[in-house]
Amino acid sequence: FWKSALSVGPWATEAMGLACSSSKPLLQLLVVPGNPGFCGFYDEFMLQLAQLFGRHNVDIMAVSHAGHDSAGLSQGKVR
Repeated sequence: FWKSALSVGPWATEAMGLACSSSKPLLQLLVVPGNPGFCGFYDEFMLQLAQLFGRHNVDIMAVSHAGHDSAGLSQGKVR
């Protein structure tokens, strides 16, 4: 997994994903978190998607809801 801290306006959040092993993916998937709204909760789901589609063919990314992150970027403030 790769992870990245992002600023979306005044809100801190994080993104994470799995990059495909080939240079050009056939498919790009965006996982939109439900409840809970941080992307780290969905890492096992993302791994299963990678296995289902074949990791060499797909990029998978998730973005946490603003203020929902596992890295403490929001300092406990949910907006």
